[in-house]
Amino acid sequence: MLEIQTTYCKTPLGTAKIVGDKNGIKAVSILDEGTVSVALMNQKTPFCLQDCVVQLEEYFNGKRDHFNLTVNPKGTAFQKKSLEIIIENSIWKNKKLLGTKYHFRRCQSN
Repeated sequence: MLEIQTTYCKTPLGTAKIVGDKNGIKAVSILDEGTVSVALMNQKTPFCLQDCVVQLEEYFNGKRDHFNLTVNPKGTAFQKKSLEIIIENSIWKNKKLLGTKYHFRRCQSN
């Protein structure tokens, strides 16, 4: 079984919690301010999550308007298929939705 990795990064929306492994990103969620310790924020980003952190930083710095990441969300077969369909549709390509709290929370799988 693969070891699940977690990292945190600051965004204009709050602290992003990124969870995944070498097979892809499992979840990105925005946490309330003050819920992540300084020690956790300062931990080295696991290799498998580095590209996600870089792409989020680029997006919020206006250098990227889409993401090129492998996602591997946890969930039932139905949930995974639903997410696949959502990703393929234009709603995810609409820049107005990208980067909003709604988008990140809405896309997180349980």
